[in-house]
Amino acid sequence: MLSGAATAQPLRRPLFQGPEALARAETVRATLREELAQPPTRSWAGRYFMGDGLAFNWHLELAPKAGFLFELDGDTGLYGRNYGGVTEVDGTLVLAPELPNPKEGFDRVEESIVPVTWGQRRYLIPAKTLRPFCGHVFNHWEPRDHRTGLYFIREGDEAKPVSGRPWTPRGGACPNLPADWGPDQKPLVSP
Repeated sequence: MLSGAATAQPLRRPLFQGPEALARAETVRATLREELAQPPTRSWAGRYFMGDGLAFNWHLELAPKAGFLFELDGDTGLYGRNYGGVTEVDGTLVLAPELPNPKEGFDRVEESIVPVTWGQRRYLIPAKTLRPFCGHVFNHWEPRDHRTGLYFIREGDEAKPVSGRPWTPRGGACPNLPADWGPDQKPLVSP
């Protein structure tokens, strides 16, 4: 063996895949399912999905008492997971992850999320992407009639009708939509 040669280090499993993280995630999931089976105390409580249905699928379950469980999976397995508490502050949901949360990247959970109501639908939009969401609304890429998409939608809500404009607890989510805009107009740009 050459002097000074590096020794191979064993590959480390990401923290979210460890046995403690898995056990904690399953406990949070069970507590969430139990709370979500009761009549909701907050309109934003529920199970949400965004993604392409194949390679990247983000799942977010949240309720006032149980907190949240975030998982990212795809065709090759689990890419990310986190869980923790959730509080509502001035119409914004603030998530407090228990595991380290990367500052950037697709495998992180956004910590500041705005609940958006549109007719009978419920969306969760990261605060920093509320403006792009409004652009997609304006161009009629939302509302979608399928599960897959760029924004968290409560599971099953893709089949529910929309009316009027999207709204947040603070008021209109998309204040820059023209006065004559409606969800049934033809898009200006095709998706």
